[in-house]
Amino acid sequence: MLSNITLEASMGKQVQFIHQLVGDKTTRGTQGMWVLSTDNIPNTASVNTHFGLNWDFGDYSLTNEFYHRNMIDLVKFGESTIPIVAMNKKDASESPLIYQGNGTASGIELLLRKRNGWVTGWLSYQKNKTEYTFPSLNEGKPFLEDHDKSQEFKSVLMTHLGQWEITGNWVWATGRVYTVPENVFVVNRKIVIPSNQNNARVEPIHHLDISVSRSWVIYTAKIHFGLSVYNLYNRKNISHKRYNPYTPKLTTTDVIMFGITPTLILKVSF
Repeated sequence: MLSNITLEASMGKQVQFIHQLVGDKTTRGTQGMWVLSTDNIPNTASVNTHFGLNWDFGDYSLTNEFYHRNMIDLVKFGESTIPIVAMNKKDASESPLIYQGNGTASGIELLLRKRNGWVTGWLSYQKNKTEYTFPSLNEGKPFLEDHDKSQEFKSVLMTHLGQWEITGNWVWATGRVYTVPENVFVVNRKIVIPSNQNNARVEPIHHLDISVSRSWVIYTAKIHFGLSVYNLYNRKNISHKRYNPYTPKLTTTDVIMFGITPTLILKVSF
């Protein structure tokens, strides 16, 4: 195309041999255990397509990307799944705590970048949708996956005052999906969601992060000093909701992300 405009496209297939175990035996959302594929638990495959357009003009560049992913033989583990038991079943269909299905993920990403000047940085916007379909879950109807984040906006500005480098970063994103308690049931202290899975979202999250830093050279020593502050205005962002099936009535707890968090950095090298 034109010398300052580039177009790219790609298509490929990937195979994943491990699966994330998420359930009531984990404690931090999707940060659970990992289980290897076996003869009983199939590999997950995905077919990915990607199109991108990049436009350079002066000190700026604008990138627009589209992607779509078809996911095949996804595996979800039910509540209270014990990995070693699941792996030793003759096949996944024997276990009522292993579910197989398919999914799609698609989205658009925009990125405006300023590369030169006293102030540099970028603005980015993403709109995404990740949807799964499991015949044995949610009445066989599609539902948003736990990690689905429909929109995200980021802005990063970098500048300097004298020899001090200053960076500011502001993020806004839609919250994670969850199932409202009215659609959640507890059977033998196990959570069961027969329908309307992930039909609500926690409130959007946003936070401002800043950092200042400077470097010196003293004889043969290189010293780097900095201060960064995460979530400067101490926003109480909700990471996810946690269900408690061990109370007479099902209760939920909001799991809060870090509040204002300062960090000092001192690095000395020779």
